[in-house]
Amino acid sequence: MYNIFGLDKSTFSGSLPDVIAQAIHLDDRAKVERSNSVVINEGRPTPVEYRIVWGDGSIRTVWAEAGELLLDDAGAPYLLSGTVQDITERKMVEETLSESEASLKFSQRVAHVGHWTWDTVTNRVTWSDEMMRIFGIDPAMFDGDMDRVIAEAIHPDDREKVNSSNASVMTEQKPVPLDYRVIWPDRSVHTVWAEAGDKILSADGKILKLSGIVQDITERKRAEDLIIQYTNELEIRVAERTADLSRVNLELARALRARDEFLASVSHELRTPLTGILGLSEVLQLRTYGELNDRQQKAMSMIEVSGRHLMELINDILDLSKIEAGKSELQIAPCSLADICQASLQLARGMAQQKNQDLQYSPPTETIILQADARRLKQILVNLLGNAIKFTPRNGELGLEVQTNETEHFVKLTVWDKGLGIEPENLQKLFKPFVQIDGSLAREYPGTGLGLVLVRHLTEMHNGRIEVESLIGEGSRFTVVLPWSPQNTVPTLNTPSTESSSVILSEHSIAPLIMLVDDDEMVLQVVKDFLETKQYRVLTALSGLELLERVTEIHPDILLVDIQMPVMDGLETIRRIRSHTDPLVAEMPVIAVTALAMPGDREYCLRAGANEYMSKPVRLNELVHAIEGLLKDKP
Repeated sequence: MYNIFGLDKSTFSGSLPDVIAQAIHLDDRAKVERSNSVVINEGRPTPVEYRIVWGDGSIRTVWAEAGELLLDDAGAPYLLSGTVQDITERKMVEETLSESEASLKFSQRVAHVGHWTWDTVTNRVTWSDEMMRIFGIDPAMFDGDMDRVIAEAIHPDDREKVNSSNASVMTEQKPVPLDYRVIWPDRSVHTVWAEAGDKILSADGKILKLSGIVQDITERKRAEDLIIQYTNELEIRVAERTADLSRVNLELARALRARDEFLASVSHELRTPLTGILGLSEVLQLRTYGELNDRQQKAMSMIEVSGRHLMELINDILDLSKIEAGKSELQIAPCSLADICQASLQLARGMAQQKNQDLQYSPPTETIILQADARRLKQILVNLLGNAIKFTPRNGELGLEVQTNETEHFVKLTVWDKGLGIEPENLQKLFKPFVQIDGSLAREYPGTGLGLVLVRHLTEMHNGRIEVESLIGEGSRFTVVLPWSPQNTVPTLNTPSTESSSVILSEHSIAPLIMLVDDDEMVLQVVKDFLETKQYRVLTALSGLELLERVTEIHPDILLVDIQMPVMDGLETIRRIRSHTDPLVAEMPVIAVTALAMPGDREYCLRAGANEYMSKPVRLNELVHAIEGLLKDKP
């Protein structure tokens, strides 16, 4: 006892009140005194559990029970005996088990996982509290009968599956996970997933007890069913859309064939009489049928000029149609650039002389051999020279100059004039088919608007680009940039593009180049068209991967990046831009233009490396202000 209470036997000789006062925990003394009072006054022993405080301050727990009570002759109690047991360690174990059980119950409830044990001898099951909730059963109504559980709780269509699984476990002792439906008392249907785990075997190897877990997967199953439903609906829509596209493609193919057949027919029907007209005008001018007076000679000359002009228009239309249909091929071979320039100038000089214009030529300082289609290069230069002559006043100046860059492997052919110049808002019209700067009925300069379109296409087919600079009243400069290697290597050829991405426009100098990245082609087109009206050059890309592939080569001045894109989203694209090994790429200004507009989305974009954030639908004027602000701050 002294040891239990942590008392020194040699020094302590106090009474029970002294023990209570010195050893029993202050909060438990009243409980001990009540228990003693019941024993003394009623003669009824009352077991009691209480805490004691040792001399070193540690607290222990004991269990005490009164035994024999002795009375004196007057019937008054004078001796009480009993037992005291130190239950500190047992109490700690019980508390730990209690905490573990509470934690297990909480975990099961959070995870919707219940635990069960099946006694195969009595065919009764024991369920955890969460099992009751999963099956929607009131614990007071649960009797643990296995057959009744299967008959009443499991969906009729799934009972055979559950019985078969149980039989498999019993015969093969191999747990088979399965999911099945259960019916709650309110007749609602839920889905669970079950798997057997621990088992207790008899001496002959039979299962006596089997335990396992059950998880409520109703919501997950509902989500899976919705996904399957949506997937099936999507497949149907894709199939329908594919069929629609196939029909459209067939119609388009038929339309293209009809167009080609029509153009071939028109070409034949127009060229045949034109051949007669031009041939007859030439014969008459040669006086084959007799002398012509001056008025007749002038009339024949006018007929020939008009016929030649009509032939050029027909050729342009057919050439453009072939290029856009992908049926035009270049005849690549080594050719002398000087010879091409001289031949082109020779064809243009006659037109320039009629307007008494000074046609100048600045040749390269070295011999240049290009791998190109010589006939198509002459067509490019003659078109550009013809336009320069057309829009340059009488007695004006124009010319052709050639420059090379051996380091960056390109050659520049620039046709310049000191003519009227082009308004900034009209620059974008230059390379659109059948569009003229002056589209009024009273326009001063004739033409179909196909010449520059052909120039652009043919330049792109040579893997080149065309640049334009113009000032009103001072003239224009059209520069064709072509790949060139002093080692006379063959360039990789491009198919023609309908984009204006290779056209670089500027009023006083090269305009800022914007690269717009979005997987929505309609958005790309709308924003691109608007920015081009503001005199920006615009390149487009449909994905972050496409941007990363091209950005090192083109080095745009600013990037507009959508965030929600397939394969690689905009945030990852911006991060890769910021970590790029090329400093010019890593420091490019970036505006995140996105449909993400929830709280925190702006911070996500800025943390990824964007300089600015704009949510869709974007106000285009505000977008321009943001672009101007970033370009102004750009070093």
